[in-house]
Amino acid sequence: MSEEIKIRIEPDNAKLRIDKFLARDFKKYSRSLLQKLIIESKVKVNGLPVNSHYKLKSGDEVTLELPALRKPKKLSKQKISLEIVFENDDLAVINKPAGMIIHPSDQGRHMQDTLVNALLFKFGRDSLSNIGGELRPGIVHRLDKDTSGLMIIAKNNRIHEYLVQKMKNREIEKKYIGLIIGHLTDKKGLIDSPLVKSSNNWGKVILAPEGEGRDAKTLYKVLEYFEKEGYKFTLIEAQILTGRTHQIRVHFSSIGYPVAGDFLYGNTKANKFLEKFNLKRQFLHAENLKFQLPNGEIVDIKKKIPNELENVLEGLKS
Repeated sequence: MSEEIKIRIEPDNAKLRIDKFLARDFKKYSRSLLQKLIIESKVKVNGLPVNSHYKLKSGDEVTLELPALRKPKKLSKQKISLEIVFENDDLAVINKPAGMIIHPSDQGRHMQDTLVNALLFKFGRDSLSNIGGELRPGIVHRLDKDTSGLMIIAKNNRIHEYLVQKMKNREIEKKYIGLIIGHLTDKKGLIDSPLVKSSNNWGKVILAPEGEGRDAKTLYKVLEYFEKEGYKFTLIEAQILTGRTHQIRVHFSSIGYPVAGDFLYGNTKANKFLEKFNLKRQFLHAENLKFQLPNGEIVDIKKKIPNELENVLEGLKS
């Protein structure tokens, strides 16, 4: 069931972007759901669909087709193994395995077997921040399901807010190891391309049209080249200066060097070849996190790529 709501825009809301207006006035709905409604043309201005960057004008009539709010399902604790590589009274850094979903969706999917289920068992709800909402206790940032590596978990709201501000100020250094398809000729560089959700495929992210999208910057450097049976690959270190959904995957695909094993943005033929080395997911691992604690202490953690990725590199060398 859905409910249609009509709003007349007052002068004090003029020039406000519609996505920011909705996020401010409809806080019971997640930002991702509101963006989805815009993409699906369920948000209209003066009877016409608009994109998320539309700037409201005084007198505009905004029509929303809002889904009925569901009673949130209760998340259960699950005894799922967690590798904790750093911990203090305020936070923990865990090494997430590939294949693990971070948290349930707002629509109630994935209520079991997520990182959140494991965190509830390990720490308990009262020992995790709740700023992210009922379904995201402790979650400050995310990794894709099939990306492995380091994540920070907040144990209280004070450290959660501190970490979010650090991320906004680009004061948390995040480095990834990735294998991309092809020989990247520039040994180091910066990919600076804003990103936006695809209007044709909700699960996909694309380069934004000029003047639109969210700022996205990825620094990279080449670590090693591989060539096997006519296929070429480059091992890279990528440092994200912004934390956008699918950022590394979309950025490298956009310049013609998709991440190996990525079946959403990648090269089907090369991915099929890599199956002989048992690569069943994207070759992307969050290897390094570096940040300053409130007391001034520097946390600098590295976690090498897991064995299944190391085996791929050994196979390409042999």
